[in-house]
Amino acid sequence: MSTSNREPRRWTRRIAVIGSLLGAAGIASAGPIVEELRDDHHTDGQGPALFDLWNATGKGAPIRTARAEIALTPFLHGDVDGNCVVGRGDQALVLASFGKRWNEAGFEPRADLDGDHPIGVRGGLLLLGRLGAQCP
Repeated sequence: MSTSNREPRRWTRRIAVIGSLLGAAGIASAGPIVEELRDDHHTDGQGPALFDLWNATGKGAPIRTARAEIALTPFLHGDVDGNCVVGRGDQALVLASFGKRWNEAGFEPRADLDGDHPIGVRGGLLLLGRLGAQCP
């Protein structure tokens, strides 16, 4: 995924997912940082001078200011125990939390399959409909 504003020389965000287990994210920026220096840097008065220099020289190309690689794990709806299979272990966790709300002892957030906070019939039916499903 890539997005940019109307003046693509100012900033660009890119997020690329490589395979199913690795993601990369980066932000390339020049304009907003220099403009922030101009507007907010008041200690020695050099913010406006830097902006004027940047503006007079064609604003320069975006500079990558941040980069991160993050490990992504496969997601399988209904896989409460995280073993990439919707099965009996998941059923046991949902049943152990059945009827519990988010603020009660024994509430297992992963077992709240429909996200309504009490672990109930609707979430149990979602689990039953996914039985046997496996991660790709």
